[in-house]
Amino acid sequence: MVADLTNSEDIVRLINETIAEFGQLDVLVNNAGGGTLSHISDTNILDNFDKTFSIDLKAALYLSHLSLSYLQKTKGTIINISSVIGLVPVMFQITAIVQMINYFLFLQIQNYSPLGH
Repeated sequence: MVADLTNSEDIVRLINETIAEFGQLDVLVNNAGGGTLSHISDTNILDNFDKTFSIDLKAALYLSHLSLSYLQKTKGTIINISSVIGLVPVMFQITAIVQMINYFLFLQIQNYSPLGH
């Protein structure tokens, strides 16, 4: 299945087609990522941030949201993969977003675990 993870309609279609094809969902792996090298003084900083944010965090958040009810039925799991680049303040927006992904993972553990996972 091919999907543009910056497009919310594609994300919904991806989950729906997965369930239609396989009948269930056991694992969601959030591993999409990408970014643009930008310095804080770059005139395109907001466009670059939005593009990186959409792929790296927004897609993982929406996929997790849409998958939760299916994963609860199978006692499945969510795996979030981020990057060590979040520890290196080289690329402003990527460093910030990777830190958000890591915090998102922490929140998922805190909120998802009481549901029996």
